Amino acid sequence: MGIHLEQNQEKRKNGAVKKSIMQTLSKPLTTDFSTVRPHIKALQTDLVHWRRQLHQRPELGFQEETTAQFICDRLTAWGIIHTRSVAKTGIVATIQGTSACPPFAAPAPSHPPVLAIRADMDGLPVQEQNEVPYRSIYDGKMHACGHDGHVAIALGTAKYLNEHRDQFTGTVKIIFQPAEEGPGGAQPMIDAGVFKKS
Repeated sequence: MGIHLEQNQEKRKNGAVKKSIMQTLSKPLTTDFSTVRPHIKALQTDLVHWRRQLHQRPELGFQEETTAQFICDRLTAWGIIHTRSVAKTGIVATIQGTSACPPFAAPAPSHPPVLAIRADMDGLPVQEQNEVPYRSIYDGKMHACGHDGHVAIALGTAKYLNEHRDQFTGTVKIIFQPAEEGPGGAQPMIDAGVFKKS
């Protein structure tokens, strides 16, 4: 009896969540850009450019050499410390905040926080059918799951945080993870120690 009751409650909960998601998706998407910080808004042109460059050159899991070079070139240009070849083709960028105390006048923590931001970087073995100027230049490979966008967003986040180190305390690790679509996922990065203290 108890098991059936729990299953029915779970079904109702899942149904409510699905209904809520569908209602949200059926509404027109609007963004009030007046609330976006000017420094972040200024990244939009770069974000679109990076995403399109990455979209043209999708690479399958553990083969993301060109993608890794693209990422490292930018991190190096911005002076961001990073480690390459983590779990084969992954990258971990580390940005250290320089603020003496956290926001809201809270006492400084005895162990400054560490925040991880992850972006997957691999493409899929799919033939792109889109007729856009930045379509995949590789037959049978495509960024069909948005990882090109994830990498662009993570790069923009890295650039912004690096330029505003004085506004936060602690450490941000930006993890560019290979092989999400099958041969690896997060586990090889975890096994490589990305969450261990450095």
